[in-house]
Amino acid sequence: MFYYLSIGTNITPELNAVSITSALCQNFGVVIGFPFIYTEPVGIESEHRFLNSLAVIESAKELGDIKQMTNSIETSLGRDRTALDCSLVDRVADIDIVTCSDKLDFSLFLSSRESYVSSLLTVDKSRYVDLTQYGLPPTNGPTAINFNARSGNIMILEQESHGLKDRHITTFER
Repeated sequence: MFYYLSIGTNITPELNAVSITSALCQNFGVVIGFPFIYTEPVGIESEHRFLNSLAVIESAKELGDIKQMTNSIETSLGRDRTALDCSLVDRVADIDIVTCSDKLDFSLFLSSRESYVSSLLTVDKSRYVDLTQYGLPPTNGPTAINFNARSGNIMILEQESHGLKDRHITTFER
């Protein structure tokens, strides 16, 4: 099953964007990650812009298990999910499951209520945030990446959108 995720952070966002990506790779192996863009906060009072992105993971686990794993990633990065207002305050990590499907189809992200999702799917590449100085490789669109535990680096496996869609089975081989 493919799980479609929205990712956000507005506390030390550049570093935490890389930490979120690394944690997803460590927990799920190969991840299709979209470039990050800056967005203004929606639904919370904050002076801090968010860095937002999208990701797709593949797993045989059930939806509830995936949600527990993404919550665990948020907590491990410092988010207090026990706070009553945790969805209304600045956050180190926010990983939401947009939808899931047995097929890889980026248009499924459009079912999200988040205003930035359609922007990420159609954004002008000039808005992509370069996070190479923080350890994330440069991308020009959806990119299959993997965390190399031996070296501590994130590696690009496939960077062409049509290649990800047309050859997704080989992209996710481990």
